[in-house]
Amino acid sequence: MKHIKSYKIFESGIDNNVRRKEISTDQADRLLDSLEHYSPWSIEVFRAYESESESFIYDPSKGDKRKRSGTAAFYIGEYTKKGLIDSEVWESFDNRQRSVICTTNYDYASDWKDSMLSHKSSIYSVVPLIDEVFVCPGNDFNRPDSWKYLSKSIDIENTTPGKLNSLTDSIVYGLSELGLIKVDRESWANTSGTIRESNKKSIDLIKDNFDLISKIKYDYPNRRLIYGDNKYKVYGDDFKLINTFNRYKSLEECISDILDPIKNGFKKMKYSELNKNNSINKEVWFNCECLMVKYTD
Repeated sequence: MKHIKSYKIFESGIDNNVRRKEISTDQADRLLDSLEHYSPWSIEVFRAYESESESFIYDPSKGDKRKRSGTAAFYIGEYTKKGLIDSEVWESFDNRQRSVICTTNYDYASDWKDSMLSHKSSIYSVVPLIDEVFVCPGNDFNRPDSWKYLSKSIDIENTTPGKLNSLTDSIVYGLSELGLIKVDRESWANTSGTIRESNKKSIDLIKDNFDLISKIKYDYPNRRLIYGDNKYKVYGDDFKLINTFNRYKSLEECISDILDPIKNGFKKMKYSELNKNNSINKEVWFNCECLMVKYTD
């Protein structure tokens, strides 16, 4: 690639931040000139970052992985680890824990800077050094507009993998009330405040008892789940997820389908083609080195 040779000039000057290599404005300009996929007329990609430097190279592969356990990416990872998702599909997308998460919406980056970062942060224009990015269908991976197929599949508006997670906990409670499974309530209560531990138990119980779910009937007017003589009052959207489960042969098949990135609208594309794909107001990510230049109007 064209940028590889010219990149040698930036190997010195490593910042204390292991992911950053400080460079001068002149060096940044020369690097941009060397990138065949860069154009000043391209849709810009932005990121808020706690720095006041004018420009630097950022390498997301170095240092610790990003840790945000409450995000949709966490749930995707948990489902994948448990074999509930066709890992080959998601593995074709860059690992978000080792990626630079950006946006094509300047205002969104600015809001993030103002609400989440310190006063010593800045908005940067970001250019990946490789012509490849991954694009959300919405402006945030963790928000419902990125998961429309999921919402449509289970007939619940504004759904995310996190919402799906809370529903599985509710379903397990309902299965217990109907006498289909036995749950150690004391043990369950001790983990109910821990998203990871509670959900792991829920998923395991549903997976192991998936065939029982098809035997549950739903009394819609009275919002009750029925199994034999047992009835359980439903206050949320549990029954909709149960109805969804009943369309599939296994929990693995269901989760793989409703969280499929392609069906939900996630795309892999060239950075140079963001303009062609109407990629305004989208979250993008990539795990290659990138150039970050402080943005000025």
